[in-house]
Amino acid sequence: QGGRNGNETIVRGINADPLGQGGGNDNGTTVATYLGEIPVPIDLRLNDLSRVEVLLGPQGTLYGAGTLGGAIRFIPNKPDFNDSLLEIRGDAFSINEGSGISSDFGLTFNVPVSETLAIRGSIDRLDNKGFVDYPYVVRQPGVSEPDIDPNDPAAVAANFSPVEDANGQETVSGRFALSWQPIN
Repeated sequence: QGGRNGNETIVRGINADPLGQGGGNDNGTTVATYLGEIPVPIDLRLNDLSRVEVLLGPQGTLYGAGTLGGAIRFIPNKPDFNDSLLEIRGDAFSINEGSGISSDFGLTFNVPVSETLAIRGSIDRLDNKGFVDYPYVVRQPGVSEPDIDPNDPAAVAANFSPVEDANGQETVSGRFALSWQPIN
């Protein structure tokens, strides 16, 4: 649905949001998303996963409200106590009508510190140049007039602020896990 609305997930054909407003678990959606045991009402770009579970609904008994259609659980990999790991990934791409080359780079690591302690982490950087170059943003939301004559320089200067590219999207995300295992 684009950058402003999350990509709503529909399971079993149940959709309680016919206008397509999106917005996560608390906004009337019928499918809840979880990262492990934690509910997350946003779209995630996940890389270091053990598995993805799709639980057909209704799942209200186990997962609460917002799970009439079901629940989706993204289960991340746990720290490994035996092996070290360093994984580097990268991608470069361009989009028609875009203004340059976009990139997506990341790394995942796993370090066993001792027999009872291990650390695993993942960090990623997405630089998406988008497909529309828009060099202005509204100067003051709610006050500036967004629908002006673009050929009138005075109206443009009074209502818009110039930026390099309002649609450029740069995202840095990460996940770290620490695991401790008691010795019996």
